Amino acid sequence: MRKLLFAAACLALLGCGDDDGDDQTEYTVSFQALVDGTDFACGDSYTLGTADTEVTITDFRFFVSSVSVIDSQGNLFPMMLTDDDVWQTDEVALLDFENAANGCDGTVDTNTSIVGTAGTEDAAGIVFDLGLPFEANHGLAADAEPPLNTTGLQWNWQGGYKYIRVDTDNGDGEWSLHIGANGCESADMMSPPDSECANPNRARITLAAFDPSTQAVALDFGTAVATSDISTPAEPPPGCLSFANAETKCTAVFEQLGMSFSGGGCENDCAAQTVFTAAAR
Repeated sequence: MRKLLFAAACLALLGCGDDDGDDQTEYTVSFQALVDGTDFACGDSYTLGTADTEVTITDFRFFVSSVSVIDSQGNLFPMMLTDDDVWQTDEVALLDFENAANGCDGTVDTNTSIVGTAGTEDAAGIVFDLGLPFEANHGLAADAEPPLNTTGLQWNWQGGYKYIRVDTDNGDGEWSLHIGANGCESADMMSPPDSECANPNRARITLAAFDPSTQAVALDFGTAVATSDISTPAEPPPGCLSFANAETKCTAVFEQLGMSFSGGGCENDCAAQTVFTAAAR
């Protein structure tokens, strides 16, 4: 069934290459964390959002999955990630740009690239999800294999993981970007759902012109919140936390990612997203 669904998706979006042979090419895809075009660093101050709020960023992590390479003819070749028992399984990878220093709250170790193989030597673009597949999203972090056992990235079994976690501090309060699934139905918060959540909230990112040998995939948090007020107004929640009551604080960010908050996912394959770009390494 999953192969049939994948084939249908390929026909709908791009041509699909044959990845069943032995001719696999290994790729290392670099990622960058930017803030208004500058490299993110723990402890640095940034002026962001519609209220020109001065903040430091205390966490900057996100998951990617369902990665494919696009060749010069527009064919799609799924990338099998290399399971390294730290940052990647064969399906998902965690990118971590904070180092638990200078006010950052996450982990000491960082990871700024993914490694995997695809059935083409002709890489001209890349496609991936910002987020996790349903099956990976609803396990217990304490029992999961790395990187899904990383602390601070899961709400509960029912809601699953935070696909992206970027936390800011303006000295008077915090504003956070935590995107994950919502509308997940199960017996209680500690029970995983049996079927896809009403709002999966996975952004499908397509960079049609991308050369992994010379470029990196850049996520710019300044762009993500460019049309949002991140000055931590008094009413909860403290930022875009993907909950049903967070619509006023998530709508603008979702639009920057090419998604609809009310629709729970991509609009027009997230073609309007502006947060991810191809950048020189």
